[in-house]
Amino acid sequence: MTLYGVSTNMIFLYLGHHKCASTTLQNIFQETMISLGKKHGCITYPHPEIAPLVKRRQFECLSIRQADYAKLKNMENFRAFHLIRDPRDIIVSAYFSHRYSHETTNWQELQEHRQQLNSVSQEEGLLLEMEFGVTRCTLEALQNWQYSNAHILELKFEQFIIDPVQTFINIFSFFEVLDKKSAKTKRNFNWLNYYNKVIYSYRLLRPLKIPLAKIKPQYLKQIVKKYSFENMTGGRQRGQEDIKNHYRKGVPNDWTNYFTDLHKHYFKENYPNLLLKTGYERDGNW
Repeated sequence: MTLYGVSTNMIFLYLGHHKCASTTLQNIFQETMISLGKKHGCITYPHPEIAPLVKRRQFECLSIRQADYAKLKNMENFRAFHLIRDPRDIIVSAYFSHRYSHETTNWQELQEHRQQLNSVSQEEGLLLEMEFGVTRCTLEALQNWQYSNAHILELKFEQFIIDPVQTFINIFSFFEVLDKKSAKTKRNFNWLNYYNKVIYSYRLLRPLKIPLAKIKPQYLKQIVKKYSFENMTGGRQRGQEDIKNHYRKGVPNDWTNYFTDLHKHYFKENYPNLLLKTGYERDGNW
């Protein structure tokens, strides 16, 4: 069955990576999809093949916060958005997060890694970070990704932070679940969205489902604003650093403040084509 040109059996995916605004992106994607009455699931690192999981759990949308392109095989009838970040900024962000702020409960590997990071210099710590399990897995996932899949909208962190609202308008337009005809009114209230959000939060009843009900841009804007950097940090602006906060700084090209020639050499030796493939450098001379 199709509605609005999209199959009602369509699966919607957020494909993310560690230290690529994955918490924020999942929050926005999850709340929006739940407001449409869809069953949402979330998996992290590592994760199984997606097709059997979706079928077994009957998910209608899924947040994959440490995506592996190889695990998408046999996926049919899906649309997804995939957001990446400059790999060098991923390393720096991961270093500070793993040293100070990331939750370590039930993560023995990170507990040991944090002890190491706190016992060496920052320069050596960044080298250790490049070898740490989840960080290396992230860089390898970016290296092995196929960036030309017509079912996947490819995005970058640097675009998202400039205009997060427009980014998500583009995402849900790609999904074909954006109500483009919605008139702008002073009262941006949608009873179905509100009902489903409350019901999901308190696990009271099953969400009400209208097949592929569309999201109004005004309501989407409210959700995006709710999870903005400023709101999540209590008013701190992007660029104002707090090294012990999960939302440390939130700006691009921060790697230039930390990478030494040693880090550059190590990165080029281990990931010689990664920046070219992801579009963050036009040649190897950086």
